Amino acid sequence: MPKVDVKKIIQELIVPELQDIKSSISELRTEIKRLDEKVDIEMKRIETKLTSSNNEIRSEIGVLRAELESFKNETNTKFDSLRKELESFKNEFRTEIKRLDEKIDIAIQIRERLAALETKVASLIK
Repeated sequence: MPKVDVKKIIQELIVPELQDIKSSISELRTEIKRLDEKVDIEMKRIETKLTSSNNEIRSEIGVLRAELESFKNETNTKFDSLRKELESFKNEFRTEIKRLDEKIDIAIQIRERLAALETKVASLIK
């Protein structure tokens, strides 16, 4: 049986494959590093955009709060004015009701006196 040189077979077959694998791993590491850098750049860009958007949103919220507060104050002022007008109308209405009530009382008294006079006149004519 011929003698097989295992060391020579390993050096001829496996070592070149290992060198190719080592080279591929090195290329992959380089590519991974490049992709990591690209991801970092994109993440910073996105972070900047988000920060900017966040600031814009906060600013807009501040404006909306101010507008809402202004609207609330205007509404409260209008409601206060309306309350005063209603209170004034209510007082005028009560005064008018009292005036009409007094006139009705006078009309009833006049009617009662007229009825009494009619009764007396009718009894005198008979």
